[in-house]
Amino acid sequence: MKYHLLFVLTGIASLFLSIPKAGLAKSDKLLASIEFSLQAYQQQRLNMDMPAASISLDRQRGLWIAGKRSVWKWNFENNKLFEINLIKNEQPKPLETLRHIAEWNDDLIVTSHEKLYKISFDPLKVLEFQATDQAHPRRLSFGIHVQKNRIFWTKSSGVWSMNLKEQILSKLHAHPPLHDKDQILLDPQLRQLWIIRKNKLLAYDYQQAAQKPQTILEIKYPFTGIMRPDSEIIAHTRHTVLILNSKGNIKKTIPVEGKRKLVLADIHAGQHNYLFHDRFLEIHRTDSMDSLYSKVKLGRVRKAGQMVARKNMLGLILDGKPRVFQIEGRW
Repeated sequence: MKYHLLFVLTGIASLFLSIPKAGLAKSDKLLASIEFSLQAYQQQRLNMDMPAASISLDRQRGLWIAGKRSVWKWNFENNKLFEINLIKNEQPKPLETLRHIAEWNDDLIVTSHEKLYKISFDPLKVLEFQATDQAHPRRLSFGIHVQKNRIFWTKSSGVWSMNLKEQILSKLHAHPPLHDKDQILLDPQLRQLWIIRKNKLLAYDYQQAAQKPQTILEIKYPFTGIMRPDSEIIAHTRHTVLILNSKGNIKKTIPVEGKRKLVLADIHAGQHNYLFHDRFLEIHRTDSMDSLYSKVKLGRVRKAGQMVARKNMLGLILDGKPRVFQIEGRW
């Protein structure tokens, strides 16, 4: 069933405070943020491999960065960089450049448009897997989904998978063509591929062997992201956050108040993080049901790419470069 957000008025709540207009409540504190910076020679090394395609905060106080040719670890404890070069060509072709990065148990998974890399540590070992879809006219990488024992890799040619023990990359499903600017959310258990395409939310059901994706939602503004922190799906625009059930039906519509615009979001179990165009960061902790606020000193930004948050650490890709902030307080 298709819904038009303009007419869905039930269950509306607002999580986003109009801070500059109304100010903080007495019980709320505007937390300070501190930006980390590399030494000049290290920043110069990193800049040579930019723009960054993807970042991931790890549990050992560090930021993993997928550059064009290498994976970089920014260690916050000693403020140094560690490089793992994956692509030897100094001028890689567009399909060769790195695209996505994710932690998988104690390993790191990185993809380009054509290859998947599994990086193990102690000792360092890199395994390279080639997707056998060279005959496909478009071989773009759209995302990776990691589970305990399996990786799922969504490409233009279909969904690929690798088991942790067998370490064999195989194609699971074909699917209808994806557009270059599509964003996807893969649900392997339901064999469901969610696609946000401009102002539409589409779903492709592998179990029904559908010939084309079904339009589930069509709204006024373009979607800017889609995530699934738990049993619910959260999709957002610059003006609204939609909470959907597993079938894509709207459970709650959460508008952004006033003239504020939602720029980036990172939503996972236990913590929802929202960054607005006025540089205000809102952190909603679902376990303790409290909210924290900070104004992050970003300076002038032309393009915001990605945000990742882990407790009080915040990683961003802004204008193609990674930046790291620490929010004050004990977490």
